[in-house]
Amino acid sequence: MLGRTLSRVFITTLLLCVASLFVAAQDLDDVTITGKVTDSNGLAVVGASVIATSVETGESRTVVTDDEGQYKIVKLKPGSYKIKAAQKGFGTLETPAITTISAQNL
Repeated sequence: MLGRTLSRVFITTLLLCVASLFVAAQDLDDVTITGKVTDSNGLAVVGASVIATSVETGESRTVVTDDEGQYKIVKLKPGSYKIKAAQKGFGTLETPAITTISAQNL
């Protein structure tokens, strides 16, 4: 009886470990886009909205720049994205489509 209980615990633990490795492996395909938003004088634009929009699906992800004007958009799926930055009092700027590949950091 104790042997069966230990076997079940072992199998359950093993399955959880394998499942966690599978989930972690999926993150290896994700793309990260980082950058800095500055004005025409090269000064950081704090609180700007930066939007990554998938050209293929139209899905978008929005982040806000930090105190140094920097942003980081994580866990994007590989594909083509347009990046748009906007802040009240400034013009809006959008990049042409940027094609990404698995595990790329831009």
